[in-house]
Amino acid sequence: MRVAIDFDGTLTDVEQEAGPYLLRFRELAAQDLNIYWKDLAHDLMLAKRLVLQDPTKGWTHNGYVVAPATADPYVFNTAIFTEFLAEMPQEKMQSLLFSWHTESYKSAATAFRTGAREFLEKATKEHDVTVVTNSKTDAVLQKLALLGFPNIPIEGMARKYVIDPSWDKVPFQQELPGFPRPVLLRRRHYGEILEKLKPDVVVGDIYELDLALPAHLGTRCVQLLTKGTPQYERAAHTPHVQVADNLENVLKKLR
Repeated sequence: MRVAIDFDGTLTDVEQEAGPYLLRFRELAAQDLNIYWKDLAHDLMLAKRLVLQDPTKGWTHNGYVVAPATADPYVFNTAIFTEFLAEMPQEKMQSLLFSWHTESYKSAATAFRTGAREFLEKATKEHDVTVVTNSKTDAVLQKLALLGFPNIPIEGMARKYVIDPSWDKVPFQQELPGFPRPVLLRRRHYGEILEKLKPDVVVGDIYELDLALPAHLGTRCVQLLTKGTPQYERAAHTPHVQVADNLENVLKKLR
């Protein structure tokens, strides 16, 4: 069976990994924006409050809300900075956010989820596994090598967060019961990766980024619940989506 699995947050413990990343991200922002650290911290606190007050805000990329704001520490950080930089032209904002993220990811700690090694040992023996991630291939390869899996195929820079309105193979959006806003489906680059891999199952931790598109296309999906999973996502969204609370249970659902 062909299995496509997300990396950050699915195989890794992002709560542990994100600390050094967030610190570096703020250092770069203060430097590039020429703003005192204390002033930046104050402005980010106000931006965070605004993000949390409105569940429809989410992580906004190029004007489209692509995931819940609190999905994981990386996404939450991006949502806060997007709010903070709201008056900046979109192109310049996205360029800065991308450069800060790319540089800061190098500082992120390496912490795998409990049972990640055992999960990959069994999953790679029983299935054809490919990691599909928004992160760069070489960064993920290094981490997987540390865990003892240097040969797992990786599709990096999947850009699951990029919406292409012109890609008309799927509807623009999907209304789901209990969701505070429509789920956007036209993630062209991710869709082309799925077309190439033709997975039988997709595993991920953020429904809108990892699973909404393949589920709509009829692929069986497994969502790994995390601390950042919104309550409205904890119920099955479509007949194609199952949920699991740890990697051991994900493995059971692959059989």
